[in-house]
Amino acid sequence: ALAGCTPKHKDRIALVGGNVISGAGDAVLRDAVLVIYQGRIETVAPREGFEIPKTAAVVDVSGKWIIPGLIDGHAHTERWALGRYVAAGVTSLRDVHGQGDSILALKEEVSLGGEVAPRIYSAGAMIDGLPATYSDATGIRDGAEARRAVDKRAVAGVDYIKTYTRITPELFKPLLDEAGTFNLKVTAHLGLTDALTAMKLGVSSIEHMSGVPEAASGTPEKFYAEHRKGFFPGWNYFEKSWATLDSAGLTRVASE
Repeated sequence: ALAGCTPKHKDRIALVGGNVISGAGDAVLRDAVLVIYQGRIETVAPREGFEIPKTAAVVDVSGKWIIPGLIDGHAHTERWALGRYVAAGVTSLRDVHGQGDSILALKEEVSLGGEVAPRIYSAGAMIDGLPATYSDATGIRDGAEARRAVDKRAVAGVDYIKTYTRITPELFKPLLDEAGTFNLKVTAHLGLTDALTAMKLGVSSIEHMSGVPEAASGTPEKFYAEHRKGFFPGWNYFEKSWATLDSAGLTRVASE
């Protein structure tokens, strides 16, 4: 009779005895119970006085630490790395460039539960000026090509648009306008546009702090000349410039 009262189906997981860091700034919850139901956290509570659901499979994690899933904010995703991300605690990643069809197909497969993997938010292949820095990027020469490149990505199901170092302010204008039509944000690795100009045009985020030294220096033309020579001359000049910038210039950029 007692055996008949014991639920056979376990529909929850109870992690018992761990120390929980919420990430919200509150104190560590020690010796906690964390109940997971259908892949989501249902309850987080002190162990003392908490009644664990009878349908929960209990896992003893005494002395271990439980933190929110980590986010990789700048990734170039490959299938072989997905399990390693999860093993390291990364549950979401922001993919900022991959081969268009391949990365979006992988994103779709992950969303359907086909892989043990983080959630993937992808820009597909990035958009660059001509000549494109990478062969798997889309190079554009004018506003019409900028709009077509955005259209193609919107139809393919990207989460946002990523641009690269050869995009000028003149190319940004139609590109951003078209992205706005699809409610897609644009993130940029800048080269031929400074950070303040990009911000005023409507770029939502900037990778690698690019464009900041150009804006803070007061002489962006020197940077642009190096960027036009090629990716590495531009990147090296950009990196070295941080040692020569003054705080007043950086404060001006930050305040705007």
